[in-house]
Amino acid sequence: MKLHRLLITAALLFPVTAMADTIGLYVGAGQWDHEATGGFRDSGTVNIDSGALNLVDNREGYFYVNIEHPVPLIPNIRLASTDLVHNGANGTVTGTFDGQTFTATNVTSIIDFSHTDVTLYYELLDNVVSLDLGITARQLDGQIYLTDGTNTGQVTLDEIVPMVYGKVAFDLPLTGLAIVGEGNFLSVGDADVTDISVKVTYETDFLLGVEAGVRTFSLVLDNVDTVTSDLEFSGPFVGLYLHF
Repeated sequence: MKLHRLLITAALLFPVTAMADTIGLYVGAGQWDHEATGGFRDSGTVNIDSGALNLVDNREGYFYVNIEHPVPLIPNIRLASTDLVHNGANGTVTGTFDGQTFTATNVTSIIDFSHTDVTLYYELLDNVVSLDLGITARQLDGQIYLTDGTNTGQVTLDEIVPMVYGKVAFDLPLTGLAIVGEGNFLSVGDADVTDISVKVTYETDFLLGVEAGVRTFSLVLDNVDTVTSDLEFSGPFVGLYLHF
């Protein structure tokens, strides 16, 4: 995971005693149990269905750090990273991908939409109801790889996707519980991307919190890095976080 060193460094750079009344720091990590549905193609005309690839559901890690401060006009920052990889074996592909023609039932595949986010946001409300709004730059860093032992096709995904960020949380007074909805959104031209999570959090009196919910990441792309897709990754997640 690309951000794990960054998260540790951020925690060390902001000592608890120095930021008790001025800076808030959230450091979290967990696992997302996701499945893949939908299909994709490159410059070819035949859509490749993810179900035909026999993609295996996967459980992978995510990390994030939020740094909040009281300085007016300067946005808060959120850094996040998610591994998002599915592997398939003995898949069926009939069509062209990356200039290679497949007519096989023994295709091995890798679908990788791992990504790193840098988000700048403002805290507009901070009470029983809290509201954050901002913008995200999402770096897609993955690939789509197919091989039948004779033919091999591979498309690398290396794209920065700008998105609108929003988060709303409802605290349940005197319980430590909160209901949180969070998402990133983009709908322009050749891309329609949504990434939404709904979770319940419980924060103890000892800095430690627990979160559990459901996340759905949908990508409708039209010839982005030669890839056209209508893919969705979704499933439950659970994690821990520290709130200083």
